[in-house]
Amino acid sequence: MERRKILIIEDTPEHRIAVCEAIREVLSGSWELDAPDKLEVALSRIETDRDVKIVILDNNLNSNGFQEMGAHGDYENFRGWQVAKIIARERQDIAIMSYSVTGGYNMVDTTNNHFRRKNEVLSGTKDAIKELQRCVTEIIGEIEKRED
Repeated sequence: MERRKILIIEDTPEHRIAVCEAIREVLSGSWELDAPDKLEVALSRIETDRDVKIVILDNNLNSNGFQEMGAHGDYENFRGWQVAKIIARERQDIAIMSYSVTGGYNMVDTTNNHFRRKNEVLSGTKDAIKELQRCVTEIIGEIEKRED
């Protein structure tokens, strides 16, 4: 069975945990979650880990020291749309889903997958969690169909 990963790029620890908990419920045995706590680690995984097939990407990425990347600071103040452009350029095999409160309007040129209810997932709103699970399940289905 081929191993596949969903990479969560989210700067707020509470949101990162909430999205992982919601998605974990619908994953089959061949899918794993990876949710690094630094942008540098996430970008490295996109570059080197060919098992990464889906990235769920926060639109802002601007809090909690998520972008502290050592002395060089290359990615300081990056936003989700900038990371989406890197992914789209470097890894066309990865499906991107923007994950936000207001929508992925800045990512419309890199993905058609947008989830706009992230605060509701954090607060445990059941229909928002189900919607997120449905969106992820649809993307998983598309990838499995394409790769199998």
